[in-house]
Amino acid sequence: MTRIWIYRILRGTAASLLLGACLGGLEATIGLRSGVTEMLLPLPRLQLWALGAGTAGAIAALLGLVLSAAIGAVAGHDPETLALALDTDRDPRHPWLPWVLGGVFAVVGILLVLPPAFRLPPGLAGRAVPMLGLPLVGAAAFAISARFFLRRVDQTGKGAGVALLGLPVILVLSMSLAVSAPMRGGKKGGGRAREGLPNVLLISVDGLRADHVGREGRVRTGSLNWLAAHGVSFEQATTPSTAEAPPLAALLTGMHPLNSTFVADGQRLPRRVPGEGKPLRTLAEILGEEGFRTGAFVSSAALDARATGLDRGFEVYDDGVHGGIPGAAHLAVPTLRNWVRWARTGRADPPAILRPSASTLIQFERWLAYHYDENFFAWVHLSDPRMPHLMAEGQEAALVDPIPGEAGRGYGARVAQMDEVLGELLKALEQDGLMERTLIVVVGSRGLIPGSVRPSVGEPWSHVPAILHGPGLQEGVSLSQQVRLEDMAPTVLSAAGLRRSRMADGVSLVTTMSDSRSLTALKALTLAPPRADGQSAAALRAGRWKLVRDPRGTSALYDLVRDPEELHDRKDSAKQAGELTSALNGLIGRKSPRVVLPPLDPGRAAQLRGLESAL
Repeated sequence: MTRIWIYRILRGTAASLLLGACLGGLEATIGLRSGVTEMLLPLPRLQLWALGAGTAGAIAALLGLVLSAAIGAVAGHDPETLALALDTDRDPRHPWLPWVLGGVFAVVGILLVLPPAFRLPPGLAGRAVPMLGLPLVGAAAFAISARFFLRRVDQTGKGAGVALLGLPVILVLSMSLAVSAPMRGGKKGGGRAREGLPNVLLISVDGLRADHVGREGRVRTGSLNWLAAHGVSFEQATTPSTAEAPPLAALLTGMHPLNSTFVADGQRLPRRVPGEGKPLRTLAEILGEEGFRTGAFVSSAALDARATGLDRGFEVYDDGVHGGIPGAAHLAVPTLRNWVRWARTGRADPPAILRPSASTLIQFERWLAYHYDENFFAWVHLSDPRMPHLMAEGQEAALVDPIPGEAGRGYGARVAQMDEVLGELLKALEQDGLMERTLIVVVGSRGLIPGSVRPSVGEPWSHVPAILHGPGLQEGVSLSQQVRLEDMAPTVLSAAGLRRSRMADGVSLVTTMSDSRSLTALKALTLAPPRADGQSAAALRAGRWKLVRDPRGTSALYDLVRDPEELHDRKDSAKQAGELTSALNGLIGRKSPRVVLPPLDPGRAAQLRGLESAL
């Protein structure tokens, strides 16, 4: 009996390994054909499939060993089975193996649906129970079917080949389907979208302060300065939010975070305009309908496609910032492994949530190799300035007037290093003949105070650079009018030849570039990330004047020309204080905005905590 028991353990472990690998391989195959938004070549697709099959198979093998040892020790010892074993000179599998495989199916299946169940939005949370119950139903059906099938095989010997080859055939089939999955962002039929329309390259940089860019900047940024000298720069551009993801949603939609209700990291961009019901469209959706190929390449886990909804309209949305096998974040077992690892420290580590700009641009250039002869809209988001763990060597000569202290010098060095990387990109575009037919937009999504633990609405956070360069634009124009990040969406459409004076809350700045007097005076509203109680600080900027209101309701007025560091309250300027207070009350009411954050899955919560600490 000991020999039979050992054989059962070995057979059960091997069968469980194959079953788990099949389930993991099928998960990877389904993801590659639907959920994975990155552009993966055949070899990375095979690696992703192998990761899914291997990790699920390893768990199943371990579980199968335990179940085979337990079930195999007590099942199949009845007289009928023993007699059958003597007659056929082999140990029948039907009394014990189906229940081993059924248990493995149930446990591995639950593990595979656990992350999607946790990620369900609050309105669909009730579906979590059926999702978790589905593997149990499938496991029961599989075990019962296997029992009847194996009983027939054991008693008649017919179907033994199917029993031996069934799971391996499914495994090979899932591998072939994964490798042959259509590549996102690959070549399609058709040529350029429309003759005469430029490409659009939108580059956003998290943590890029306005005072570190330009001829008077604290750091030498030769690449950005060259773009400004040969294009249009906006001296007074303001971000609508100093959170991480909301200003980028405003950049893509033209809608202020307060109106889109996407005001905090952890929320999601709605598909429809709140209170109106009409679709909330993104630049990618609009340009995609015009025939542009669309791709996004981001460097921060804050912009995760599933969590934020910022991937709408993009054929390719590369948010694989973890540095491992591309697409691994879409697999359940690696995701659960990260959740467990992050639970020990309470937050994700920086390399798992932030990606250096050089790595992000490699992904962009790989995609561009397929579409350089077509109209394309690409969004590249870089995060180097806000990555204190990123070493920037050899940049001392670029520091003109760095922020005092080690943190300030490190920040300036990272800005200079990022500028060098952008310079390499511009050279590559020039060599490919793309500069003369590409509209390049570079903006800071928010600023930064090195070493600060919490964003505010102060000028170092809210005042950002904005530069446009491309065909049809004047060269060397510098505009001092107040503009907003949400104005960039309609400006891009107008500059690309798709005339649109407004898009949501944003207004086109194209006419202003030729006639600075044509722009109606704009007021820029900036919100800080919500505190633990859901309230946010707010600031309203109009030219040289800025009104700041904290969550307690107290306010201060600053003259940014005489007091750029915002040290002296000028509420004695009754006219400006009264006008801005009335305007701010009209936008947000007399109290600070309050946000109710949705529940987050353990992984997303750990990512956001890690991002908050990586400043």
